[in-house]
Amino acid sequence: MFTHLLLLVALALPGFDDFRRMDRERRQTGQLQTAASLALTRVAPELIAQTVKAHPADPLIVWGAAELTPTWPEQRAWFESALRVSGTNPVVALRFAIAAAVRGEEDIPVRAGDAANVVPWLLELQRRQRHHESLESWRPPATATRYDDGVGGAIRARIAALEAAGYSAYAARRLGFADDHRVLGLWRDLARSSLPEQGRTFVLAAARAMQEAPLLITELVGSDIERTILGQSEADTRRQAIRQLIAAMDAIVDQATETEMIDYFNDVLTFGEETALRRLQTTVQRRLAN
Repeated sequence: MFTHLLLLVALALPGFDDFRRMDRERRQTGQLQTAASLALTRVAPELIAQTVKAHPADPLIVWGAAELTPTWPEQRAWFESALRVSGTNPVVALRFAIAAAVRGEEDIPVRAGDAANVVPWLLELQRRQRHHESLESWRPPATATRYDDGVGGAIRARIAALEAAGYSAYAARRLGFADDHRVLGLWRDLARSSLPEQGRTFVLAAARAMQEAPLLITELVGSDIERTILGQSEADTRRQAIRQLIAAMDAIVDQATETEMIDYFNDVLTFGEETALRRLQTTVQRRLAN
C-alpha cells in the first residue's frame, strides 16, 4: 500500500506497458530520457547473469545480481557468491538474511554485526513469532536504536550491476532504486500480529528508529507501525507533510531532464530522499525560470 508513495521508484514500479507509455511521452517532449536510456527499460535476468559471469570476482556486481534476481534459487546462489567474494561482508549477510525472511526461508543465519542496528533483532523476533517461540530468553541490547536494512548499499550494488550490464546511467538508477516494500512489509505484519509486551515495546522502538531513516517510504512505514501499535501517533503531521511533498514533486519530475534525474538519484544516496527532492525542485525551477 505504500509503494505509490515513494517518488524514488515512481518510474520503476509500473508494469512494462506503463513504462513504454511514459517513455514515449517523455521522448516526445524531449524530457528525461535519450534513445540510449530507452534501450533497456526493465531488468533482464539473463543479461545480469551474463554480466556476473564476466565479473565473477567483483563483489558489488555479484551482490547487485542477488538484489536484482527475481527467483529465489538463483537469488540465493548469487548471495552465497557475493558473500564469498566480499569476504562475508556484514551488510551483504544482512541483506541475504532479509531476502530469506521475505521468502519464508529459515536456514539463513542472522548475525547482529552492528549492535546498534534494530534490523537483525526484528528478523529474530519475526522468526520467533512465526514459530510461536517464547521471548523469555530474547534480549535485544539497549543500544539497538538505529534502523539500517542495508538498502543504501543494495542500491549501489544494483546500479553497479546494471551499468556493467550496459544500462545507461539513468536507467541503472531508475531500476536500481526498486523499493524494499516487501522488506518493510515484514515489520508491518509483525506489528499487526499478537505480540507479548516485550515484543511490542521493541517493535515500537524500531518503528521510531525507522522514522529517522533517509528514505521517505521507510519513514512512512515506521509511522504506520507506530500508529498500529499505539492507535494514534504524533507523526500524523509529518506523514501529511511527506504526502504533500511527494504530490508536489510529480510535476517537477515530469519536467526534469535525464541529467537532473541522475543527479537526484545520486543525491538520495548522499543526502537522503527529502533533501534530494528539494534540491531537484530548486534545480528544475531555476532552469525553467531562465
